[in-house]
Order: sequence, then C-alpha cells, then structure tokens
Amino acid sequence: MSVSQRGYVALSEGAVGRSVSWPVGTVAGDLAVLVLMDSDGRSPAGPSGWTYGGRHVWWRLLTAADVAAALSAPAVVVGVVVWAGAGVPSSSTRQSSVSVPAGGAAFFVGRSWWGGAPGGATGRLGGTLTLSGMDVTVGMWGFTSAAAGVVSVGGASGDASWTGLVVPSLPGPAVPTLLSPTSGQQVAAGSAIPLSWVHNSTVGGVQTAYRVQVRAVGAGSWSYVAADGTLSGTVQTVTSAVGAASINAGLLTAGTSHEWTVSTQEAGVWSATAAVGTFVPVASPSVSSVSVSSPLGTLAPAVSWSAAAGVGGLTAFQVVITLSGGSPDAPLVDSGVLVGTPGAWTVPARSDWTNGGSYKAWVRVAQAGGLWSPWVSGSFTVSWTAPAAPSSVTVAQGSPPVVTVAGVPGGHGVTVEWSIDAGVTWASLAGLPAGVGSLAVPLTPYGVPVSFRARSVLASGGVELVSAWTTSDPFTSADEAAYLVSASDPAEYVRVSISSDGGRSVIQSVAVWSPLGGSRVRVDRGVAQGESGTTTLQTETDADTQTLLSWLTGGPFWLRWNPETQAGIKLGMAPTLMTVASAPERERIAQIPIGWRRVTFPWVEQ
Repeated sequence: MSVSQRGYVALSEGAVGRSVSWPVGTVAGDLAVLVLMDSDGRSPAGPSGWTYGGRHVWWRLLTAADVAAALSAPAVVVGVVVWAGAGVPSSSTRQSSVSVPAGGAAFFVGRSWWGGAPGGATGRLGGTLTLSGMDVTVGMWGFTSAAAGVVSVGGASGDASWTGLVVPSLPGPAVPTLLSPTSGQQVAAGSAIPLSWVHNSTVGGVQTAYRVQVRAVGAGSWSYVAADGTLSGTVQTVTSAVGAASINAGLLTAGTSHEWTVSTQEAGVWSATAAVGTFVPVASPSVSSVSVSSPLGTLAPAVSWSAAAGVGGLTAFQVVITLSGGSPDAPLVDSGVLVGTPGAWTVPARSDWTNGGSYKAWVRVAQAGGLWSPWVSGSFTVSWTAPAAPSSVTVAQGSPPVVTVAGVPGGHGVTVEWSIDAGVTWASLAGLPAGVGSLAVPLTPYGVPVSFRARSVLASGGVELVSAWTTSDPFTSADEAAYLVSASDPAEYVRVSISSDGGRSVIQSVAVWSPLGGSRVRVDRGVAQGESGTTTLQTETDADTQTLLSWLTGGPFWLRWNPETQAGIKLGMAPTLMTVASAPERERIAQIPIGWRRVTFPWVEQ
C-alpha cells in the first residue's frame, strides 16, 4: 500500500496554544506532522507525546483519543498535515531533497528570511506564510512517490533552510493468530458457532476491519461470514476492532469437518490470511433432571442428574453451587472438572450456609471430543434446627473448682468458654465430648468473679451445628492450691506444693560491641521478652516425684501460683506460661521423718 495524504491545514499566524482541528477523514493510526514556530521564528518544544522530527517539525502516529479531540499546540501553529498508510518517518535537515522508498512520501518545511520564497509552487501545501514582525517566510510541501527515488523541492532561494521527512509506507499487520476453534475441536451444531482470533499489529495499532471465511474441508470455494452471522459467496468486509465473529446455527453441515481463516485490516492495510483452523459441528451433550437432596439438618447436599452424549460417550462433568440468583461464573462451591460419568456428586459440608437459604446446583457434562453441554440448574434449600441449649451451667467450689453443664441433648458435645470481665470478652476453655458434663478448672483465678458459658454442639458432615449459649452466675474461687496445667488442654493438671521460688530476671537480648575500639564498649539491649526464674516443688513419695518430672519434661505448661498475702489480704497471682530451661534437679530430705522430696527447675516464660 502507498502513503496518501488525508489532508492538511495551513494556518495564518496564531496565538500560543491555538487549537487546530484535524483534516477531514483523519483516523487512529494516521501519521500527523505538525509545524510549529515560536515568537522569534525559532523551533519551540512540541506537544506532549509527539516526536521531534527536525527544526520546526513534530510527528505522531495518532490514537483514537488523539482523533477524538482537537489538537492544542504549545506554540504558533504554521500547519498540520495527515498521512494515511504511513509508518514511522525519518528526518534530515539543511537539504531540499530526500530519498523516498517505493510507495512512500516526503514532507518538507522551508524557511527563509526577509520575505524570500523558500521554494516553488509544485507540491506546496497552501501558500507560504510570512510571519509579521519577524520577516520570516515559511512553507510546507508534500510529495507522494509510487516508485523509489529522490524527491526534491524546486525553486529554492539561496538563503532557505529545510527540514525534510521521509515517510515510509505502513507495513501491513502480521498474520492473525486463531484462538478458537483451531484443531479439529467439536462445536455445537445447534448453536451459533463462535470464532475468535488475535489481531497482530506490527506498529502497535488496532484492527479496523476483518474478513472471515469458512468452508467444508476439501470444498473448493469459500463462504464469507457477514456481520449478522450469515454466509455469503462474496467477500464480506466487517468494520470492527473486535477479534470475534460467529456463524448462525444450522448453516453448516453437522458431522462434517470445516476449516476457517481470517485476515485483518489496520489503517487500510490487510494482513495475509491465517493458517486455517478446523472444527466439526456435532450434536452437543445434554443434562436434564438436576435435583438436590437436602433434608433438614444436612449440610452436605447431594446433587444428582441425568445426562446424554450427542455423539460418542461422556467423559467428564462439573458441578457448581451458587446463590439462587447467581450464575455459574460466580460459584460458592466448584467441584472442578472431574473425569468420569457419574450422575451424582455430594457437596462438601460447609459452615457458611444460610439457615433457610435458597441455592442452585449447576451441572454440565463433556463428551469425547471435548464439547461441553450448556449448564443446567436445580434449586434447593439448606436449613436446620439448632441444637437445644444446655439447661444450666453451675460452678462448685473445690480444689480445683468444677463447672457442670446440665441438660445437654443426647449425642451432643459441649463447648465451654469463660470471662473475667463480666462477659465483655470470652475465651475458649474446653470442648467436652458427648456424655461428659463436667470440667475441673484449675486455672480459675483466686478471688476474682468469673463467668462460664456453654453451648451444645452436633457435628453434621464434619461441620458443627451449635445451640445458643447458657451462662452461669458469677463465681469467685476460694481455691488456694497451686497447679501445673497443660498448655494444650486446661483440663489436664496436677496439684503441686511450692517449696520456694527464687528471684526473677528479665529475658532480654544484649549485644556488646566496641564502636571506637580499645576498652570502651557499647551495650545494646533488645525488647524484653518475659521473665525467667527458679522454682522448687515439694512431693511426698517417689511416685509423686516421677509424675511431677514427667510434667516438667513434657513441654509448655501453666503454673497456677498460691495466692499471696499482702497487708493481711490474700491476693491471687496471674498464672505463668512457662517451659523448663534445663534439667530439673531432685533431692530427698532424709532427716525429715515424712520423707519429703524436692524438685528444683529453672524456667523461662513463654
């Protein structure tokens, strides 16, 4: 394709920032050349996004956004010219001739002082312009060339200076890339057949039109796809930037292999046609009778359906669950593509169903050859009756205190929580299996009101159904005993007697270094990480000692301290979560008749 002029605008002297309309017919992808001059006749800066092409000259391959608005120039506009079918130009200065490739064009800007004519009339775009007050005469010349050769401006005055652009023809777009269908795949004969491709620009442009053709494999003549999806024996050019078309249902013979191809246009230049893709219109598989079994209290509904292949056999299926008004594109649950031909699938139990909520199960199947059926749905509701709440939660004084949960339905477990701030916040305490209704709580703080609450729990498909909470009256423990309590299960504990407790130190990293050398050092301390200490426990028998040692070597644990007496008042101490820092030491005090044993261990706070 050769370069051609869309048109030009030659202006009289204007103001800085003057707005210029594009020549009629200008489209995205055209090459625009702008000639600017500042107030003293020199070459100014050009608009943002434009490329400098030599003195006074700026150029740009226009975008759709450019064409949609008038050009606002930052200096005096001498003129603008637009070329169709043009590629990226190159420039030269101080000469009134350039070498132009075949099919290209040339553009010149000439300037002379004191009103001298910079060039002849041949090829001149409008008249020359003498800028008042500057004695500068400026002109624009444009030439197209069918064959390669030198193009020049005649009649140039001796003092004229020139900027010339060589405008090559735009290389056509590359061959499009077919996306679908491309490799003998099946398409539904009873539906419109979608075709898609990618336009491959060589200069960053966009598709402006396409031509799609189709025929049975082995047939001699092509049919062309029109914009409305019909077929024609004559070439159909469809103006569109979209890389997609479709063939109306029923126009192609089912069971017959077909081939198709496409060529695309950009800025008036057509690509070569793509290598053909192939497809076979066939009867598609179908799904019917989608139903969902979702009895009261079932959190794992069972989906079932019937399906049939259009040709061959079924090979895969997929199930998705949506809200009642949803679509398969936005699933709550997605089975993924599962290989095989079952007619049923059970939804994994979920905890986020809405009680009484309405949902849809969508099913589709695939047949040998890869064609999928349309989605077919069935509606269902998920609902359940929450378990009955415990009838009471009571707490009894003891060593340790015991929480009792009564009135739990048969077969139900229990979740227990507690609060030390009058129910503002609650913390998990324990989970009790079915049939267990009481729980010793050795970590109950001394002398502080504590509330406990419990609820019934029933597992359905691995998901818990829970009752409302039942809360105890506030309880204040009078238990003064000390305990070691498991960090992982607060119901596991052993009562201990604290013989002595050493001083505390803060766990803190320390870095010692010498920034200046010599004997002067700097000590940097890290953030405090808790406390460490040494505690001695007392036992009466070897068996008790062995039990205690197993606790001290078994991992992190809580130490619930005896209350302290301050000013005649007993005060509880917060328990400490700790691990043993090194091997415990044990000794037997033989001179005491009752045979006490002592176990001493260093510890660090967790």
